[in-house]
Amino acid sequence: MNIMSVQSLSRLVNMVILFLVTTAGYFSLWAGKPEILLQKGKQLYWAGDYKEAEKKIHQALSLDSTLAEAHYFAGYLYCRMHTRNLEIPDLTWEQTSITSHFFEKVVQFEPDYGGEIISLKPREKIMSEWSALALGYLKAGEIARAKAAFAEAKKRGGYEPEKYEFMKNILLSCPQDAVLITGGDIDTFYPLYMQVTEGIRTDVTVLNIYLCQTPWFITMIKQVHPWQKHPLKLPFTIQTPKDIEKLTARFAKPFDFTIPRPGCGETSTIDLSITPVAGKDGTVKVWMNDLVFLHVLKDNPSRPLCISPTVKDRNFNYKIYMEGKMSDPFTHLERRGLVEVFSFCKTDTAVYVNEHVLCRVLTYTEIPNSVAINQNEMIINEIIAAFVHTASLMEKAGEKERARRLLGNLSELVPGIRYLQNEKQRDFLLGIAGKPASK
Repeated sequence: MNIMSVQSLSRLVNMVILFLVTTAGYFSLWAGKPEILLQKGKQLYWAGDYKEAEKKIHQALSLDSTLAEAHYFAGYLYCRMHTRNLEIPDLTWEQTSITSHFFEKVVQFEPDYGGEIISLKPREKIMSEWSALALGYLKAGEIARAKAAFAEAKKRGGYEPEKYEFMKNILLSCPQDAVLITGGDIDTFYPLYMQVTEGIRTDVTVLNIYLCQTPWFITMIKQVHPWQKHPLKLPFTIQTPKDIEKLTARFAKPFDFTIPRPGCGETSTIDLSITPVAGKDGTVKVWMNDLVFLHVLKDNPSRPLCISPTVKDRNFNYKIYMEGKMSDPFTHLERRGLVEVFSFCKTDTAVYVNEHVLCRVLTYTEIPNSVAINQNEMIINEIIAAFVHTASLMEKAGEKERARRLLGNLSELVPGIRYLQNEKQRDFLLGIAGKPASK
């Protein structure tokens, strides 16, 4: 019995060893699959272990160099490991070329990239990297090199026609000498590209609400440049991040801020109530972008303040006290084309100015078909929203026929509307224009 038990145990052990060897080989085989290595690399990326993530991603590419998603993550990894957040002036041409190369490979192997998106799509990231380099050159006063970097972005496919037209329309929507608030790469770099390389609307100051928390950007927007005719008047000098900390820490308690009321008479003013908030370190202070925003209103009263439709995070920490009522500052926005302008005086002509801008100033030639519509849903929705909002104001004023004609103009100006996937929206707009819906 003991002998049989030993023999049985021996056979069992041999079977287990054989199983382990077999399964080890099986899992080793799968661990060497490029898709498995890619997934592991992505997990390490999101865990913040960029060094190990880079190893896995490059192992995946060594096995399959056409894996678009691996190139995408390799580009972001290189960017994360070799550049510092918000330190745009530190970028180099060589670093930018390497990062761009990865995203160009994504476009090459999968033009309609369907993999995971970290922040920007492949072409957007190409645009962002080269444009950030250009911005660094602008900061250093090297305009020729900035133009070269912008040109490189366009040559490598970073500047897309439909986005270019949309952002140009945003610039053209701004009143003369406006300050345009932006919040991302696309709505900041496209206008700068047009201003620097094409001289379009150099009267407008592009004010990115995140970059204005950095010393070098604040310094730059306070100066005159060939692409920026009018510097912003700001009553503070910021040279280092510590200067920002000291300035914002001075406002640790709620306080009032009085500004002129543009267009409402020389003596008319608005009171703003600002509430500081606690930062990540627990320090109670006002945010730098809030201070910049307030001083744009206070010290630049003759310059219209506009906000791009691409700015979705409108979380400013203050309230406006006007005519005995407290309100959110964004309730004082008035549409003008594709932007919204801060307006503290009611006007009867604004809706007709908006109609003129939408129908006579802006162009919509880059979204003519179903492919363009489906790939640029945000753009078409913003255009529709601008027309519908203006038409609704006309209806409220009793001009229903004028409102109908405006929406009819929309279908004429943007033929691609007939390809909208939202059937109710599509049929409504086409029905007003008296046109059959597309099948």
